[in-house]
Amino acid sequence: MNILAFIISVLLSKPLDQYQRRKLSKLLSYLLRHHPEKFDIELTPFGYTNLSLNELAKRIREQTNWSWVTREAILAVVNDPNNERYEIKDGKIRAKYGHSIDIKSPDQELSLDDLPKRLFHGTSSNPTIIQSILKHGLKSQGRQFVHLSRTKLEAERVGRRKSSSPIILEINPKKAKKIGTKIWRASKNVFLADYIPSEAIEKLDEK
Repeated sequence: MNILAFIISVLLSKPLDQYQRRKLSKLLSYLLRHHPEKFDIELTPFGYTNLSLNELAKRIREQTNWSWVTREAILAVVNDPNNERYEIKDGKIRAKYGHSIDIKSPDQELSLDDLPKRLFHGTSSNPTIIQSILKHGLKSQGRQFVHLSRTKLEAERVGRRKSSSPIILEINPKKAKKIGTKIWRASKNVFLADYIPSEAIEKLDEK
């Protein structure tokens, strides 16, 4: 190994700082949820990449200002305890939820007995949007599924992406299931539904 290659390898092995971690997580989200074609990546029907982590890291490094990305950097993002967005199986990565492209859920649909008593959804405080939800139910809009949170706190955090004072909807998933909704568990704190009927929205909390 020549000196230049050695220096590059040392730089690439440095732990990620917070800025790099957030930046890489956002890029992975963009590629795995919305636009894999931008980096010539193909996804399986369940959302896993056709590339190994080393190949994915190399593909990212080929882009301007991404020379620091390694397999270990991707693993650091995936294994971040505050980030449940991604998972790895057989050396391939996928986003667990948040897709705007057509992806099948690899998880088994939850039965009535498996569902929690309550789930929550944070949304905009716009009166027009709230009226539409109460009349027509919760739809996935630009995403493939409706995202539900296990706790009010998590729903509020998600809702603040849409509004500084989000509305927190309290959902009865068992009632939704009985009406015909399909619900999956994407991670410890995130559940996915194809639709939440208005009859299963039981309470509005304004933050």
